Amino acid sequence: MKCLPALLFVITVFSSCTTIYFEHPQPKGDPALKGFPKSFQGAYFVKDGALTDTLFVEKDKFVYPENFKKSLPLASLDTIPTMRIAGNLLYDDTVPIDYGIPFTESNDSIHYDITIKMDKKLSEVLVLKKFGKLLVLNEKEDKKDYWNTYLIEKLKNGNLQVSAVGNFKPEGVEDKKGNFDGELKDFYSITSFTQLSDDSFLINPDKKAFQQLFNKDFFKKVEVYERVK
Repeated sequence: MKCLPALLFVITVFSSCTTIYFEHPQPKGDPALKGFPKSFQGAYFVKDGALTDTLFVEKDKFVYPENFKKSLPLASLDTIPTMRIAGNLLYDDTVPIDYGIPFTESNDSIHYDITIKMDKKLSEVLVLKKFGKLLVLNEKEDKKDYWNTYLIEKLKNGNLQVSAVGNFKPEGVEDKKGNFDGELKDFYSITSFTQLSDDSFLINPDKKAFQQLFNKDFFKKVEVYERVK
Protein backbone atom coordinates (compact mmCIF):
# COMPACT_ATOMS: atom_id res chain seq x y z
CA MET A 1 0.00 0.00 0.00
CA LYS A 2 1.31 3.42 -0.92
CA CYS A 3 1.40 6.34 1.50
CA LEU A 4 1.85 9.90 0.25
CA PRO A 5 2.44 13.07 2.27
CA ALA A 6 0.83 15.46 -0.21
CA LEU A 7 1.36 14.36 -3.72
CA LEU A 8 1.14 17.15 -6.28
CA PHE A 9 -1.15 15.22 -8.60
CA VAL A 10 -3.09 12.88 -6.34
CA ILE A 11 -3.68 13.34 -2.61
CA THR A 12 -3.99 9.98 -0.88
CA VAL A 13 -4.38 9.37 2.84
CA PHE A 14 -3.67 6.06 4.54
CA SER A 15 -3.03 5.00 8.11
CA SER A 16 0.42 3.92 9.32
CA CYS A 17 2.29 6.20 6.93
CA THR A 18 6.03 6.81 7.01
CA THR A 19 7.16 10.04 5.34
CA ILE A 20 10.67 10.47 3.97
CA TYR A 21 11.85 14.00 3.18
CA PHE A 22 14.98 15.04 1.29
CA GLU A 23 17.31 17.75 2.55
CA HIS A 24 17.98 18.99 -1.01
CA PRO A 25 16.25 18.74 -4.40
CA GLN A 26 17.27 15.53 -6.15
CA PRO A 27 19.51 14.50 -7.78
CA LYS A 28 21.70 16.57 -5.47
CA GLY A 29 24.01 19.00 -7.27
CA ASP A 30 22.38 18.65 -10.70
CA PRO A 31 21.02 21.80 -12.38
CA ALA A 32 17.31 22.53 -12.37
CA LEU A 33 15.38 22.46 -15.63
CA LYS A 34 13.61 25.61 -16.78
CA GLY A 35 10.65 23.66 -18.06
CA PHE A 36 9.14 20.29 -18.84
CA PRO A 37 10.59 18.68 -21.99
CA LYS A 38 8.23 18.82 -24.96
CA SER A 39 7.84 15.05 -24.92
CA PHE A 40 6.25 15.31 -21.44
CA GLN A 41 3.94 18.22 -22.27
CA GLY A 42 0.30 17.58 -23.09
CA ALA A 43 -3.02 16.56 -21.57
CA TYR A 44 -3.39 13.43 -19.46
CA PHE A 45 -6.28 11.90 -17.54
CA VAL A 46 -6.87 9.45 -14.72
CA LYS A 47 -10.18 7.85 -13.77
CA ASP A 48 -11.30 7.78 -10.13
CA GLY A 49 -14.40 5.62 -10.14
CA ALA A 50 -16.96 7.38 -12.31
CA LEU A 51 -14.94 10.62 -12.30
CA THR A 52 -12.18 11.62 -14.71
CA ASP A 53 -9.50 14.10 -13.69
CA THR A 54 -7.39 15.81 -16.33
CA LEU A 55 -3.80 16.93 -15.85
CA PHE A 56 -2.28 19.49 -18.22
CA VAL A 57 1.53 19.57 -18.37
CA GLU A 58 2.73 22.84 -19.90
CA LYS A 59 6.17 24.32 -20.49
CA ASP A 60 6.84 25.62 -16.99
CA LYS A 61 3.84 24.39 -14.98
CA PHE A 62 1.11 21.82 -14.69
CA VAL A 63 -2.61 22.39 -14.17
CA TYR A 64 -4.87 19.98 -12.33
CA PRO A 65 -8.34 19.91 -10.72
CA GLU A 66 -8.71 20.05 -6.95
CA ASN A 67 -11.95 19.51 -5.07
CA PHE A 68 -13.00 21.59 -2.06
CA LYS A 69 -15.94 20.27 -0.08
CA LYS A 70 -17.25 21.46 3.27
CA SER A 71 -20.28 21.24 5.54
CA LEU A 72 -20.73 23.18 8.76
CA PRO A 73 -23.51 24.40 11.07
CA LEU A 74 -24.96 27.69 9.93
CA ALA A 75 -24.75 29.02 13.50
CA SER A 76 -20.99 28.61 13.55
CA LEU A 77 -20.40 30.83 10.53
CA ASP A 78 -20.06 33.99 12.66
CA THR A 79 -17.15 32.39 14.57
CA ILE A 80 -15.09 31.61 11.45
CA PRO A 81 -13.22 34.73 10.27
CA THR A 82 -12.25 33.17 6.93
CA MET A 83 -15.85 32.55 5.84
CA ARG A 84 -18.78 34.87 5.12
CA ILE A 85 -21.99 34.98 3.11
CA ALA A 86 -22.70 37.87 0.73
CA GLY A 87 -25.89 37.70 -1.25
CA ASN A 88 -26.46 34.11 -2.31
CA LEU A 89 -22.77 33.16 -2.32
CA LEU A 90 -20.31 31.91 0.26
CA TYR A 91 -16.79 33.35 0.42
CA ASP A 92 -14.16 31.07 1.95
CA ASP A 93 -10.64 32.48 2.17
CA THR A 94 -9.19 28.96 2.53
CA VAL A 95 -10.21 28.21 -1.06
CA PRO A 96 -7.78 29.85 -3.54
CA ILE A 97 -10.35 31.75 -5.60
CA ASP A 98 -11.50 35.37 -5.60
CA TYR A 99 -15.20 34.75 -6.25
CA GLY A 100 -18.16 33.43 -4.30
CA ILE A 101 -19.19 29.78 -4.06
CA PRO A 102 -22.76 28.56 -4.53
CA PHE A 103 -23.98 26.62 -1.49
CA THR A 104 -26.99 24.73 -0.20
CA GLU A 105 -28.71 24.67 3.20
CA SER A 106 -30.21 21.69 5.00
CA ASN A 107 -30.74 20.75 8.65
CA ASP A 108 -29.41 24.13 9.81
CA SER A 109 -26.13 23.52 7.99
CA ILE A 110 -24.53 24.89 4.84
CA HIS A 111 -22.75 22.76 2.27
CA TYR A 112 -20.59 23.40 -0.75
CA ASP A 113 -18.72 21.22 -3.20
CA ILE A 114 -16.54 22.92 -5.81
CA THR A 115 -13.75 21.76 -8.11
CA ILE A 116 -11.34 24.37 -9.42
CA LYS A 117 -8.28 24.33 -11.64
CA MET A 118 -5.03 24.66 -9.73
CA ASP A 119 -1.63 25.30 -11.25
CA LYS A 120 1.87 24.57 -9.99
CA LYS A 121 4.63 26.60 -11.63
CA LEU A 122 8.30 25.70 -11.52
CA SER A 123 10.01 27.98 -9.02
CA GLU A 124 12.42 28.06 -6.10
CA VAL A 125 10.04 25.80 -4.18
CA LEU A 126 9.10 23.51 -7.09
CA VAL A 127 12.26 22.23 -8.76
CA LEU A 128 12.43 19.92 -11.77
CA LYS A 129 15.56 17.91 -12.63
CA LYS A 130 16.56 15.12 -15.00
CA PHE A 131 17.42 11.61 -13.86
CA GLY A 132 18.33 9.55 -16.89
CA LYS A 133 15.15 9.33 -18.97
CA LEU A 134 13.02 10.26 -15.96
CA LEU A 135 12.15 13.62 -14.43
CA VAL A 136 12.46 14.32 -10.71
CA LEU A 137 9.96 16.81 -9.32
CA ASN A 138 10.92 18.29 -5.94
CA GLU A 139 8.41 20.31 -3.93
CA LYS A 140 9.55 22.14 -0.80
CA GLU A 141 7.50 21.29 2.27
CA ASP A 142 5.45 24.28 3.39
CA LYS A 143 7.28 26.40 6.00
CA LYS A 144 10.08 23.83 6.29
CA ASP A 145 13.57 23.40 4.82
CA TYR A 146 13.11 19.98 3.27
CA TRP A 147 11.58 18.47 0.18
CA ASN A 148 9.10 15.92 -1.13
CA THR A 149 10.48 14.16 -4.19
CA TYR A 150 8.61 12.39 -7.01
CA LEU A 151 9.65 10.59 -10.18
CA ILE A 152 7.86 11.12 -13.51
CA GLU A 153 8.40 8.60 -16.28
CA LYS A 154 7.20 8.85 -19.88
CA LEU A 155 6.08 5.36 -20.85
CA LYS A 156 6.42 3.91 -24.33
CA ASN A 157 2.67 4.28 -24.94
CA GLY A 158 2.86 8.01 -24.17
CA ASN A 159 1.37 7.82 -20.68
CA LEU A 160 2.95 9.36 -17.57
CA GLN A 161 3.81 7.26 -14.54
CA VAL A 162 4.25 9.05 -11.22
CA SER A 163 6.21 7.40 -8.39
CA ALA A 164 6.86 8.49 -4.80
CA VAL A 165 8.92 7.22 -1.90
CA GLY A 166 7.38 4.00 -0.60
CA ASN A 167 5.82 3.49 2.81
CA PHE A 168 8.56 1.68 4.73
CA LYS A 169 8.26 0.34 8.27
CA PRO A 170 10.51 1.99 10.86
CA GLU A 171 12.16 -0.16 13.50
CA GLY A 172 9.97 -0.93 16.50
CA VAL A 173 6.72 -0.54 14.58
CA GLU A 174 4.42 -3.53 14.06
CA ASP A 175 2.95 -4.22 10.64
CA LYS A 176 -0.32 -5.84 11.69
CA LYS A 177 -2.31 -4.76 8.61
CA GLY A 178 0.41 -5.18 6.00
CA ASN A 179 0.38 -1.47 5.17
CA PHE A 180 4.12 -1.19 4.53
CA ASP A 181 6.16 -1.70 1.37
CA GLY A 182 9.15 -3.07 3.27
CA GLU A 183 11.63 -2.34 6.05
CA LEU A 184 13.20 1.11 6.37
CA LYS A 185 16.36 -0.45 7.79
CA ASP A 186 17.02 -2.10 4.41
CA PHE A 187 18.19 1.32 3.17
CA TYR A 188 20.42 2.24 6.13
CA SER A 189 23.52 1.05 4.28
CA ILE A 190 22.85 3.53 1.44
CA THR A 191 22.28 6.80 3.29
CA SER A 192 21.74 8.14 6.82
CA PHE A 193 18.21 8.64 8.15
CA THR A 194 17.54 11.43 10.66
CA GLN A 195 14.30 10.90 12.57
CA LEU A 196 12.08 14.00 12.68
CA SER A 197 9.11 12.38 14.42
CA ASP A 198 7.70 8.91 15.07
CA ASP A 199 6.82 8.48 11.41
CA SER A 200 8.95 10.99 9.47
CA PHE A 201 12.61 10.98 8.49
CA LEU A 202 15.09 13.23 6.67
CA ILE A 203 17.76 11.98 4.27
CA ASN A 204 20.51 13.71 2.29
CA PRO A 205 21.80 11.28 -0.36
CA ASP A 206 24.47 12.22 -2.87
CA LYS A 207 23.97 11.36 -6.55
CA LYS A 208 25.41 7.87 -6.15
CA ALA A 209 23.20 7.11 -3.14
CA PHE A 210 20.12 8.45 -4.93
CA GLN A 211 20.81 6.05 -7.80
CA GLN A 212 21.21 3.21 -5.31
CA LEU A 213 17.92 4.07 -3.64
CA PHE A 214 16.24 4.04 -7.05
CA ASN A 215 17.81 0.70 -7.94
CA LYS A 216 16.57 -0.80 -4.66
CA ASP A 217 12.93 0.21 -5.32
CA PHE A 218 12.84 3.07 -2.83
CA PHE A 219 10.26 4.72 -5.12
CA LYS A 220 6.91 3.04 -5.74
CA LYS A 221 4.40 3.64 -8.51
CA VAL A 222 1.53 5.88 -7.41
CA GLU A 223 -0.50 6.57 -10.54
CA VAL A 224 -0.44 6.32 -14.31
CA TYR A 225 -1.93 9.21 -16.29
CA GLU A 226 -3.18 8.31 -19.75
CA ARG A 227 -2.31 10.69 -22.55
CA VAL A 228 -5.27 12.29 -24.26
CA LYS A 229 -5.13 11.18 -27.89
